[in-house]
Amino acid sequence: MRNLLPLSALTLTVAAAIAFPAAAQTWKAGDQVQYFESGWWNAVVVEIGTGDHAGQVLVKPDGYTQVKWSVIKNVRARPAPPAAAPASGPRLGDYSIMSYGNPSNPLRLGKITLAPGGAYRFYDNGNNLLGTGRYSYAANKITWLSGLMLTQAWGGAFEVSREGRTHTIRLKRGTIATNSTS
Repeated sequence: MRNLLPLSALTLTVAAAIAFPAAAQTWKAGDQVQYFESGWWNAVVVEIGTGDHAGQVLVKPDGYTQVKWSVIKNVRARPAPPAAAPASGPRLGDYSIMSYGNPSNPLRLGKITLAPGGAYRFYDNGNNLLGTGRYSYAANKITWLSGLMLTQAWGGAFEVSREGRTHTIRLKRGTIATNSTS
């Protein structure tokens, strides 16, 4: 067995790629990536780990101020952007709210019903009305103007996937509301 040379910044990247073969990609600060934590989250690489953080990258999730370390095998290149959201915004109707704190056992938190004119209703799992409010839509984002969604400070990033069949509202990290036609 040959002796290994001391690791430099360049050989560290190669060593990490060998040690973590699932991560065939090497990262540098500023790269647009996704990392996995109860689902895939868009983020920007802030730093490549060394020492105690060797084999990890420090990422800053889009739309959040905190940063977190993620193992390299849980980081991937950011896929092409989802299909553009329709100019008219999210489809009217029921959106099931799911929390993925535990990916193998997500919690159903109720539903939001988007109604004409920018109104919404919030229901618990027993279909009991918990509140109503208003929302607006612009530039792939729902803004909660009043009601429980506003007071709970839930987000509203909006995405369309599966060729338009699924509309998703990102409410909190790991919590989404979805409306799917299939």
